[in-house]
Amino acid sequence: MNECIRPANAEVLDEGTASAIKKENAEKDSLSHLLPKDVREDLTVYVDTDIPVYKTASIADGACYNYRGKYYKYKREAVDACNSEGGDLGLIKKEYKPWSEKEAAALLDKTISSHAKLLPDAEFVYCLSSPVNFRYDIFPEYKSSRKGKHKPKHRTFLTDRIKDKHSGVIFTGYEADDVVGILQCTCRSIKKSSSIICTTDKDLLCIPGLHWNPDKGTITDVSELEAFRNFAAQVLQGDSTDSIPGLKGVGAKTSKKAVAGCDSTESMWGVVQKMYKDKGETEEYLHQMASMVWIHRAFGTTYLDYIGGE
Repeated sequence: MNECIRPANAEVLDEGTASAIKKENAEKDSLSHLLPKDVREDLTVYVDTDIPVYKTASIADGACYNYRGKYYKYKREAVDACNSEGGDLGLIKKEYKPWSEKEAAALLDKTISSHAKLLPDAEFVYCLSSPVNFRYDIFPEYKSSRKGKHKPKHRTFLTDRIKDKHSGVIFTGYEADDVVGILQCTCRSIKKSSSIICTTDKDLLCIPGLHWNPDKGTITDVSELEAFRNFAAQVLQGDSTDSIPGLKGVGAKTSKKAVAGCDSTESMWGVVQKMYKDKGETEEYLHQMASMVWIHRAFGTTYLDYIGGE
């Protein structure tokens, strides 16, 4: 048998060295090197799975734009085609050509697999929203801006796939954010920092601990104080995406600036209370808004349990 050909100056590595190099290269291809050394082992990743499910379902909807019988993937392409012949923009119609369930499932599996490869030694827990949601009882207008809008065809199918194939975790009455928050904080209380949240949703920055944004490829450590600061700012500005009004006239910049200099949860909350009072809002309304944006950290607790005690 012919020997393999190698450059004359090639170094023949012993098994131990080769194994170490292989491990080092694998770490470079993962996110492990961004983690604190004390959490690289026995790490649990809590995934806000509503987001990849919705994104996948939206892509699998096969949205396209029909202009005079010709289909375009992007609206701007249809507009350009229309303008090039001096046509009527009103003739451009958005339509859907949904993928098959098999194709949608394959895309979701690919996304989940790509995440798992980046932290190959971690245990992944996939968190989902319950069909029942306590926030509607507090504020009936919650997510009212989404009423009447198109809903991706395969969303329920993909949610069920996560439940069945990946043992998706649901807490009755709670959203995926709350499930993630409760599990992360429970893990921190038991094992300290051996868990990390996986999400692209900035709202979860109200939960302390490690955060991994898979779109940006970043890992951030959010302290208890910073987590409450993010919450306090959210109470002020509300959340237009979810139809939570917050304090009228207060946007992201103003809310963040208002609590930026505070060094305790009590002082932050004092700022929030004063700003609501100065705008003529009641304590009841303030409590309603705070309860809406608060992401739960433990069963049977509210944001009030985390004010003071630093």
